[in-house]
Amino acid sequence: MIVFLLSLFYFVSRIPFLRTYPVYYDSFEYIRIVEKLSWNSITTIISSSHQPIHTLYFISNLLFKSLLPHQPVELAMTMNSLLFGYGVTVMWYLFMKKISHKKIALFSTIILLLFPYFYITNTHILYESEMLFFQIASGYIVLIGIEKKKPFYIFLSGLVLGLAHLIFIGTMFILPIYFFALLKAFKKHRKIALLFCALFGIGYFLSGFLGDFLFLQSIPLLITKYVKHAGDVVANNQGLIFLLGRIIRNILVQSNAILSGGGFILLIFACIVLVSKKKYLYLLLIPYFVLMQYWHAGFFGRLAIGIIFPAAFIITSTFTNTRAQLAKIAVLVVFFIWIPWRQLDPPPIYNYYYLVQNEKNVVVITSDYNRFLYERFSIPHFVIKGDTAREEIKKYIDANLKNKTVLIDSSALRYPYFQYDGSSYNIMSTRTDGTPLIGNLLETYTYKEFKKEAFSDIFFLRILSKKK
Repeated sequence: MIVFLLSLFYFVSRIPFLRTYPVYYDSFEYIRIVEKLSWNSITTIISSSHQPIHTLYFISNLLFKSLLPHQPVELAMTMNSLLFGYGVTVMWYLFMKKISHKKIALFSTIILLLFPYFYITNTHILYESEMLFFQIASGYIVLIGIEKKKPFYIFLSGLVLGLAHLIFIGTMFILPIYFFALLKAFKKHRKIALLFCALFGIGYFLSGFLGDFLFLQSIPLLITKYVKHAGDVVANNQGLIFLLGRIIRNILVQSNAILSGGGFILLIFACIVLVSKKKYLYLLLIPYFVLMQYWHAGFFGRLAIGIIFPAAFIITSTFTNTRAQLAKIAVLVVFFIWIPWRQLDPPPIYNYYYLVQNEKNVVVITSDYNRFLYERFSIPHFVIKGDTAREEIKKYIDANLKNKTVLIDSSALRYPYFQYDGSSYNIMSTRTDGTPLIGNLLETYTYKEFKKEAFSDIFFLRILSKKK
């Protein structure tokens, strides 16, 4: 009965608000890859993309695409997110019931469902739902293995976590939690503990590393996959105080984005209670706080979204009477309720397209954040990235001024600041100090406002001529 009610809440709160089109930056790229993907071209297409790190995600989307042959690929990919998100919900309930009891399992699952970023991953074209499913399924299986003392389940748990690794290699960051749990569970039987750790590691290696090699069929590509984002640390080397400030900033900003302001406040309060009672559940948060310092793993809350599991557990584990649990849920509902309704409208990035969709013979200078939008609608464009030289931009403008309408959008003018990603600004790009990359480029040309979107800061300028 409880599983039925949770299932009902899950689907009723999500199906009417599915976004079966790309919204986030990476979603556009995922769709482009899956559109070209076939069972005969898996290695070629995945290895030629700039996203070889999400191997299993693309393969599973190819399966959904095959099961829905007459539907847009976007729908198949959204169904992937929705169904794996449902799998996460059920597995989390079973997991919590095994380590506690039905009431705690019920309330912690409701709290999980109210975390905003988990909701977003269930209703958008993103890989996190699938990754989280294999992570929590692995956790549930390892509990069975510990309970029954059966090596098979320990090995199977490693295999399943390896599948999460095939979706995102950052899953390695949570490996210590599994080894710690096995060593703690069998601390009186050291040989069994070491054997189970070895079995788990072998299972993880077989599906995670060997599986990756079988799909990619290239040692150099495999090395590139692991090295490419190893140095993408958000904090930099501007001194210890600045480094610590960045670390704290990342934790605050990303925890708020993933859990909501209310969820993060509840988590902090719960951790204070645990410290006072000398309980150490809060240590489960450490791997995710580490991930938040990596640009690729935490910049958008990507792999760091796994914090929803220990957060739901910790929040539910403090003041466990029903009245206290309902109060926590009420706090989260306040922050949750606006998210589904916001998804009824396309995100702001699409307004750039709506402004120029009927224009003929135009070229657009845009930022890296908008490039997939113009690619999707086949609008000629020039992309400004972090290493783009101003001379390259000038060369593009001069080459098109004579016979094209040359436009520059507000995203390009502000890059790298105030860039839309999803339904709002990128959470880390709204700083106002510093000079936009494009700088004083427009001083070289005459220009005028071309079009502006009402009630927003989205606009286009038209380059008229080069100043003499």
